[in-house]
Order: sequence, then structure tokens, then C-alpha cells
Amino acid sequence: MSQHLSDNASSPQKIGVREFRGNLTAYLRQVRQGSTILVTSHDQVVAELRPPASSYGNPPIFSRALNENSGSCF
Repeated sequence: MSQHLSDNASSPQKIGVREFRGNLTAYLRQVRQGSTILVTSHDQVVAELRPPASSYGNPPIFSRALNENSGSCF
């Protein structure tokens, strides 16, 4: 495993796509614990992984729409 897997919560980790793909489970575990990870391709950030802004469930706007439409398609 790479040295990129660290507990440094002060700044986002930058990792390459290949590294991310090879250690996906470990990186997702870090995100679950509060870390932010920047995935790069050719030294450019292509994705940012971070914990969700809210707990599990639908964002409020979707929950409201589902309630108003009784779960039917919009």
C-alpha cells in the first residue's frame, strides 16, 4: 500500500486514479472517518471524495418532492 494512506486530516490527500482504484476500500474507509481525498489524473484533480454533508437519507428537496407526489414519477 502507498504512503498516501495516512491519517493527516489537516489537508486533503491527493492520489492518482490507479492508486485509488487499487486501494478503493481503504480510501473509502478514510472518507467514512472524515477525510477528504482528491483523485488526480495526469496531475489534475478529477474527483473529490468527502463524507456527505448530511446523514443518510434523501436531501430535503427530494424528500419533499417524494412526499408531495406520493412516490410517483415527476
